[in-house]
Amino acid sequence: MELRLLFLLFCSSLLVLPTHLTPSSAAKDTDTHLLQPTDQRRDGYISVLLTQQGIDFAKDVLIGKAISSLIPIQLDDIEKSVKIPLVGTVRIRLSDIAINEATVGSSRAQAGRPGIQLVASGITAQMSLKWKYSYKVWFVEISDHGVASVQAEGMRVGVIAGVKEDGGTLKLSVLACGCQVEDVSIDVHGGASWLYQALVDAFQNTIKSKVEKAVAKKITDGIAKLDTKLQSIPKLINIDRTAALNVTFVSDPIFQSSSVDLQIDGLFTSLGNALAPAYHRVGRGASLYYDDESRMIGISLHEDVFNSAATTYFNAGYMDWKINKLPDQSLLNTAAWKDVYPELYKLYPDDDMTLDVKSASPPVITITEDDGNAAIALDVTVKVLNATQVLPVACVSVAINASCTPQILGNNLTGVLDMRSFKLSPKWSNIGNLQTPLLEEMVSTVLGSIFIPYVNSHLARGFPLPVIHGFAIADGEIKCMDSSLIIRSDIALTSRDQSNVGFPVGISMTVPPIGSPTVNRSSKAEKMASSSDAWMKEYNEAAKLADDITGMISSLPSAGPESQRHASAARRKITILGTRLDSLQTLLTKLPGKQHVSEKEMNRRRDMIGNLRTKANQMASSLNMTSFANRDSLLGTEIKQSDIMSRTTGLDNHGLVTFQRQVMREQDEGLEKLEETVISTKHIALAVNEELDLHTRLIDDLDEHVDVTDSRLRRVQKQLGVLNKRTKGGCTCLCMLMAVIGIVALVVVIYMLIKYL
Repeated sequence: MELRLLFLLFCSSLLVLPTHLTPSSAAKDTDTHLLQPTDQRRDGYISVLLTQQGIDFAKDVLIGKAISSLIPIQLDDIEKSVKIPLVGTVRIRLSDIAINEATVGSSRAQAGRPGIQLVASGITAQMSLKWKYSYKVWFVEISDHGVASVQAEGMRVGVIAGVKEDGGTLKLSVLACGCQVEDVSIDVHGGASWLYQALVDAFQNTIKSKVEKAVAKKITDGIAKLDTKLQSIPKLINIDRTAALNVTFVSDPIFQSSSVDLQIDGLFTSLGNALAPAYHRVGRGASLYYDDESRMIGISLHEDVFNSAATTYFNAGYMDWKINKLPDQSLLNTAAWKDVYPELYKLYPDDDMTLDVKSASPPVITITEDDGNAAIALDVTVKVLNATQVLPVACVSVAINASCTPQILGNNLTGVLDMRSFKLSPKWSNIGNLQTPLLEEMVSTVLGSIFIPYVNSHLARGFPLPVIHGFAIADGEIKCMDSSLIIRSDIALTSRDQSNVGFPVGISMTVPPIGSPTVNRSSKAEKMASSSDAWMKEYNEAAKLADDITGMISSLPSAGPESQRHASAARRKITILGTRLDSLQTLLTKLPGKQHVSEKEMNRRRDMIGNLRTKANQMASSLNMTSFANRDSLLGTEIKQSDIMSRTTGLDNHGLVTFQRQVMREQDEGLEKLEETVISTKHIALAVNEELDLHTRLIDDLDEHVDVTDSRLRRVQKQLGVLNKRTKGGCTCLCMLMAVIGIVALVVVIYMLIKYL
């Protein structure tokens, strides 16, 4: 891990979420601060400003991640020869030197020229090491060894990182990095009485220097690795199979005394063959007005961001609708119009009608100081369902003037569309002159009960804001300015990431295709979408589960028991995801019998399930779940529509009815078997889950017992070591005493020999 999490969180929080420009002394006298573009930089269509409050929040998150990323730090061994009074020259070696724990007294983060400065001071680091010494007394070598605890106090760590825009990505470099240790205290466990002072005198400064160099090197290496990761961040974020969001950086970051500013391109572009919208950046950038420095973050979205999205989906053909049901269904029959348009009823008596609604041009979104406005141009074609064919009979143009109230839901920008007015104008007619006032009732019904709720159902899902994984917008508020939408909020850690914030390199945003049904806030949209709520609710839960699994895989530890438990939990969730996808497939087969769903909508939902199943198979493959990819074979092969049609050739009406009943019986039997399989799989999965939980608890208990036993063994080893040292010391003293007695006896013998001989 090293510094990857530390600097990835820090720089991403400060840089991927561009920040607030501190006002000059002149600007402080005004109520509103404006970030103006300069000649040396380009403006993006999305601008995000992080105030000093936001920088402090990112710094607080950093400190905890820094400690877990840096620790443990292993230092090189140290060896020296020291002269000890009454002992002589002693050779001392320190090994297995490691920083195991650190606490930070205070810290500060500041943005300014030439980059981001992060300083942590008052750091106390707990270290451990092993010592060993040896020396000679005459021809006898005396040695000993043990452990010591070291505490580095008054540490101060600082780093300045510079960031430049390089080909649409960020280039990160270390401008300055250093570490300073004020004092080192050593607590020796065991050893002779002179050892403590020898270690302090000989190794205190050396340990300081080693710690300072090791910490600085760790930080420098971490920033270099982060720079490599930053280059891999995608420049396009796929929204769906149709559109992508351009998230390239368009200028160098601007660092001020309490802020950082980045500009992101922010326009939607097409992934298919449709033409991508083109906008000129001159004078159209997202200037950010910001007048609340108590909030952590400010995000500015230029109106062209929304216009580019509208143009992209318009070019892809997602803004065409076919309406064959109305709250007042009688309006879709020529009998309701025989008094108004006699020619229509005369030509097509009691025939049903449909309405083809197509966008004549991409909607135009403008943002004023009051709210957002949308100008929508539609062509409504009336078609008659004759016995043998569908005949267009008239066409009118509808110009809609609507307002959109933006809202924040989670990390998404949502909105509610409200129609202010609309204007009709006839285009052509095969049933005589079109009386505009007479058509207003039908058009008003279509717009109020179908079109507006349909649009709101997708606006309720929203547009993903550029927020880092693991963070969430808190207490956000929206303000409309001239041509830009300003979001001001605080930043919070998501509940799942409170203790362990993961940050996978790259950003992923997923929103449904324009044609997908979603739940709308307005009551009209809820009525319209109620029939598919069950299926969509199940699909949304499955999609959320897939996102959770993706997050678990991206934060999977590299090795160890924790990695195995993490992978096991991910495998269980993948199995549950597969069961939910099977349930979705079953619900989808029953959907046409419960409500009217077009073939296009059915195909779209099949594609949604297929994409989610492909994603599940990929995640299963990454975890070596080879059996999961083959689970679809248990459900049998799908009967092709062409095979069914070939069996109906030559049948009369009675035969067709009989065949249809037979097919329905077969389908019911197949669905019942599938339901039994799903329920059985669910029970098996729950049983496996309980068994795995039991195994996990047993492993945790075993791990705890091993730790206790290891602690006891260490304590016994330490006592044996002390006893060994005491025994060695006693033997040495006894030998020296015997030597002295022998010398005295020898002197006495020599003296007696000289005296008497």
